[in-house]
Amino acid sequence: ILELAAGLPKEVQITSSDSNKLKVLLGKLPGFVITHKSSNAISGSYQGDLAPLLKILTAHKISNLHMHEADLETVFMRYYEGQK
Repeated sequence: ILELAAGLPKEVQITSSDSNKLKVLLGKLPGFVITHKSSNAISGSYQGDLAPLLKILTAHKISNLHMHEADLETVFMRYYEGQK
């Protein structure tokens, strides 16, 4: 199960006063797909090594970061889709 979950995208929500610069950088980051953006927040899906994402985030003023993995139902659905 842990191997399955590791391969799934993580949902990411970032709040920052520097969100315009972050939008540009995250838009260029392989594996990051922006799903929503506002004047001070960015939401997206990220799949890959966390080091490049964290490198970008640590260079900016982040007021809130929330990241969570796919739920168990999604993990099992992906697993069984691969069995067909």
